[in-house]
Amino acid sequence: MSGDDAPAGRELAKALKNVAGERLLAIIDTTLFDDDELAQMAALYAPSWVFGPLRRARAEAFAARRPDLPMLRPAVRCPPQARHCLALLPSSERVFLHHFWPEKESRALYVIDAAFWRRLPPSIRKILPRLTAVAIIDGMDEHALGHLTGRQASQRRISWLRATLRHPVTASPRTRQDVERVVLALPLDSAYRVRTLLDFWQLPAAEFDWLPTRPVMPTKLWHGGRLWPPTRAFLPPLFVQKNADDEKVGIFRALAQTVATILRTRFAPDVVTPLGITVEDRFGWRLDLRPLRLQGASLSGNEQ
Repeated sequence: MSGDDAPAGRELAKALKNVAGERLLAIIDTTLFDDDELAQMAALYAPSWVFGPLRRARAEAFAARRPDLPMLRPAVRCPPQARHCLALLPSSERVFLHHFWPEKESRALYVIDAAFWRRLPPSIRKILPRLTAVAIIDGMDEHALGHLTGRQASQRRISWLRATLRHPVTASPRTRQDVERVVLALPLDSAYRVRTLLDFWQLPAAEFDWLPTRPVMPTKLWHGGRLWPPTRAFLPPLFVQKNADDEKVGIFRALAQTVATILRTRFAPDVVTPLGITVEDRFGWRLDLRPLRLQGASLSGNEQ
């Protein structure tokens, strides 16, 4: 409740008290204790679950000293030392593997952030380009996008025709017309620029799917007057909640509500929380994302 993480800690404590009640909650200020003392103090309460610590280094130190205490981590990964730990933030890598793996004979284009690409398992990086067309970009790469969509090949054909005929030819580069799906695994700014460019190029596709590869705050979706072409965005349910624009408090309230919902429903699958939908599959228990319809300056509810 003090130190650099004090604002986050206080908001989380307040939200947890509102949803869990005082009698069910014990709060420890981690800045008042070293790693050994913190582990001993937590064990005295014999908790059903430990939520936190917020800092990864302290969480790993805590798990190393008390691996027997179940942990709920406000992160996408758990400390490797913990024997029983659940991550409360959806992993973009797992969402990608679950929802974006190309179907057989699917005509899809994949535009993937270079940093996110490096986080995927080596086997996935080896297989995916064999199954579908992939462009790995860093920020914005119009050349790579032109190659991916066939626009560069079209421009070369126009140039060849002009040179062969030795006569002006009026033509505009075209994009591929057989695309069924476009997958954007990109940070917010890159995703918006790429999606807008593909719309300007009139690339036809039945679906444009966007998976943010970095955390996104709700109001940033329309920062600077952004107007989105129709896009299915895989975002947490909190984005369509009434308090989604209350960024200072909203994310902490969402964490607290997620913890309370998960504990109340005893980790049951298919439960909607502010941060995602609970699922249990080959990846184990986790939070997953479902698509929301993003268009213009609005975001509408879940699509199945």
